[in-house]
Amino acid sequence: MVGLARYAMAAKAGALRKLATLLATVVYLEAKSIDDCLDLLELLIVTELGRAERETVRERAAQARAVGDARHHPSVVGQEPQLP
Repeated sequence: MVGLARYAMAAKAGALRKLATLLATVVYLEAKSIDDCLDLLELLIVTELGRAERETVRERAAQARAVGDARHHPSVVGQEPQLP
């Protein structure tokens, strides 16, 4: 694209041709920048969702351990503690 712009500016092209080349360059760069922004957004979303998913797994594991510990506690189950 840069080569095309240099060619148009260096050539003895008319003003209309230079304007068309400039317009084509701007359209190309606009599309390229939007594509790059979408790629960056996708990367950020994947990174954040992965982090949030790992945190959820850790929280659920901690809750499962807490429930498992509570099941073995006599006052939660409804039994009186037994003396040895």
